[in-house]
Amino acid sequence: MTNRRLPPTPDAVVRSGTATVEVETPTARYVLRATRVRAGLLSIDVSVLISVERLTPRMPDPGTLMERYGLTPRQAEVVVLLARGLSDAEIAERLSISPHTVHHHTELVFLALGIHTRKGLGLKLLEDEGT
Repeated sequence: MTNRRLPPTPDAVVRSGTATVEVETPTARYVLRATRVRAGLLSIDVSVLISVERLTPRMPDPGTLMERYGLTPRQAEVVVLLARGLSDAEIAERLSISPHTVHHHTELVFLALGIHTRKGLGLKLLEDEGT
């Protein structure tokens, strides 16, 4: 095994032996921190400790949504998929229901949560999760 030093990526911020980079996935943002650990600490010549911190708050699970807002199990499933940014057609395919049924569930969910838009849904869930 040879030791090689990889050049830092343009997005990485390096401070005193620690490299930090933000990573975005379709559903969340994370900060990854890589820190070089002194030789022998983990019984390896050179070690790197990597930590992952989620920056995007987690959406409530379906059970919490049902309890908090009085939703049916299917409505809670629809909320989770709406919050992930799926279209009515994508939700219909995932749940094996028609897009019309998804639209109907969406209207009932919006009414139960007192919102009018998909963006409002995400904001409402995040707002209520913090309280």
